[in-house]
Amino acid sequence: MSDVVNELDLDALVITDTWLTGNVSDQNIVGEVTPAGYSFHHAARIHKKGWGAGILFRDSLKCETHLRFQTKSFENYQLTVVSGGG
Repeated sequence: MSDVVNELDLDALVITDTWLTGNVSDQNIVGEVTPAGYSFHHAARIHKKGWGAGILFRDSLKCETHLRFQTKSFENYQLTVVSGGG
């Protein structure tokens, strides 16, 4: 993931099917795939194994996380992203 983000000079990348669990062990995985200067936020699939959704974004973007609603059929991650452009 780091190679793609750096090569394409992306500001943000939305990812589905992360297969992250929401456990502490995710921190190692996220740390390995998150390039310097970026942050990664995700929503793990709570009621089933696998799936999940996440967003990788530049630290220079202001991101505000919103309370997400819980559902058994899909994951969601809600946030507002603001760039410096006004």
